[in-house]
Amino acid sequence: MRYFNIFIISIILLVLAGCANLDCKPGVYTTLQGTDTAVVSLYIDKNGYPQANADTVRVYPGQKIVFAGPDRFEILFKDQKSPIGKLEVQSSNGIVVIEIPKNIFEQDQRESKATNTKEKLFYRYGIRANGKVTDPGIEIVRR
Repeated sequence: MRYFNIFIISIILLVLAGCANLDCKPGVYTTLQGTDTAVVSLYIDKNGYPQANADTVRVYPGQKIVFAGPDRFEILFKDQKSPIGKLEVQSSNGIVVIEIPKNIFEQDQRESKATNTKEKLFYRYGIRANGKVTDPGIEIVRR
């Protein structure tokens, strides 16, 4: 697990360094090529608000989203709708891992859990850090 964290943090630092030089704008992020893991870099902007390197993260059922950033932050799901059954997850050493259930489209009450269609589910989440919150989204697409 320790080497996994070091690997993920190294990737995040490389992405952040590249974005700082290229004026990257948030968009839709997916998993890293050849993996089932999407990595979302979090940072605090000049006004003290937490920000993500993506407005929306697009994943498939069974995949993971790794949020990495400040030592202390929380991921909180909005509108009482969550893909994981918890509405709030606190970071541990600057990392939060969200595992999307493989059967999320078959769950009994998925209609009440997210804004959705037959082919995708959308969850609004917040990043809380530094006493402030921002609101990106997670899109889960049927395979």
